[in-house]
Amino acid sequence: MNDKESLMKAMKNGEYHRYNVKNFFKSLSEELRNDREVVLEAVKLNNDVLAYVDNEELKNDKEIILLAMKETGLALVYAGKELRNDKEIVLKAVGDDGVALELASEELKNDKEVVMEAVKDWGYNLRYASKELKNDKEIVLEAVKNNNGRALEYASEELKNDKEVVWEAVRAYAIYYLEVDGYNYDYEVDGYNYDYEENNPNPIEYASEKLKNDEEFILETEKIIKKEEEKRRGDKSLSELDAELTELQGKEEQAKDLLNKYEQNLPEQKRTGDQK
Repeated sequence: MNDKESLMKAMKNGEYHRYNVKNFFKSLSEELRNDREVVLEAVKLNNDVLAYVDNEELKNDKEIILLAMKETGLALVYAGKELRNDKEIVLKAVGDDGVALELASEELKNDKEVVMEAVKDWGYNLRYASKELKNDKEIVLEAVKNNNGRALEYASEELKNDKEVVWEAVRAYAIYYLEVDGYNYDYEVDGYNYDYEENNPNPIEYASEKLKNDEEFILETEKIIKKEEEKRRGDKSLSELDAELTELQGKEEQAKDLLNKYEQNLPEQKRTGDQK
């Protein structure tokens, strides 16, 4: 179908949908594939039709790209050079999916607001940031908090030697690891053995050699992990306590005894913290 009027009518009337419009669009004449009205209507159905648009003017058309990004921020891949350097467009893209930072211009990979938005979505997006921002402590701290600490791998050498940054990464790793504890994340598929711990090393591995050889630093790091383990045990105990108290409704003395035992078994810092 290479008659524009009939084509527009067919798309508006639902003859084409997400799953068939892409191949159909691909078969259109070059003229129709680069017609703004046709492209706008087709993008509403599937943003992947933009893969077959050759007109640079349309790839830099803000309305078209914003419409494409309603489905996913990764539609930024279809944008022209001009829009990949448009802060409004890129912020919207990384706000939906931080991985879109990879598609941004070098200038915006060095924009703190843009990069912060991307690492808040997923810490590993730090890898797409500029060298300068990989050395920005605020950015890196946010990144390590948002992907079990392993974003430390992409931090600058200077920040890999920063105790506060490394400890925050270790804390994030401990919290995440304790959350998945009890689930079987090790598996075998077609002869391939996946070992969770082996594939998700403690971010301390990415710390500077100086810190890894600092005995006092390592002891403090172990304390951080232990503290998170104790907090996790306390949270788990509270959940179990709640269930047991529910069963003891109407049995006041037994419920009091249970509460006393729970308080005696709490980690010291949790007891004192609750009293503040």
